[in-house]
Amino acid sequence: MKKSTKDSKGSYEPVTKVKDTHHELLKRIGIELEERRKEKNISVTTLCDKVGISRTTYYRITKGMIYFNIQKMLDLLDELGANVTINFRDNNTTEQA
Repeated sequence: MKKSTKDSKGSYEPVTKVKDTHHELLKRIGIELEERRKEKNISVTTLCDKVGISRTTYYRITKGMIYFNIQKMLDLLDELGANVTINFRDNNTTEQA
């Protein structure tokens, strides 16, 4: 069974469909990346060339349509001068407001 495909930049993209439970988080990450890119006035082409991904891959990332390599995520954050904070919590607990 084929597990990934290679795009024109040599980045591997999973064939696996994004799980519904992951889609919203991936979409939020994509929105933040796109907003940051626009704030920095960096073209999609320039950003993709620096990070080594295709424009198609970038589009799919910003729409939450694909899983992506964590290294590529870190490269994108570096190019955009951004960082990320991850908070781990048990999915079975209720968050207090």
